Amino acid sequence: MTDGTTVGSLFDSHPLIIGEIAVLLDVNEPGKKNWRQLADRFDVPKSDSQNFGESIQGNPTEELLEYVTKCLNPEMTVGYLQSILEDLQMWEALDVLTKSKEG
Repeated sequence: MTDGTTVGSLFDSHPLIIGEIAVLLDVNEPGKKNWRQLADRFDVPKSDSQNFGESIQGNPTEELLEYVTKCLNPEMTVGYLQSILEDLQMWEALDVLTKSKEG
């Protein structure tokens, strides 16, 4: 995986990376940085993003990333996602991507 790898391709090639990020960002507690901040940053319409957290079996972060890579930015790269995570100070999720690129 490189900075130029598309995020959408990670669903097939590195699903554990998507899963790790999802676990870190699926928290829904006041004051916690989570997938909702990411959705706002990607300008996902509220009418769409509110559905991501509704499914009991679904994973909001995975649904968000899948939506973004299919509907809004199919060419979104890992490098771009890293820059967004850094801007939002989502350090743990950023570490998952950084460590995955190193090893």
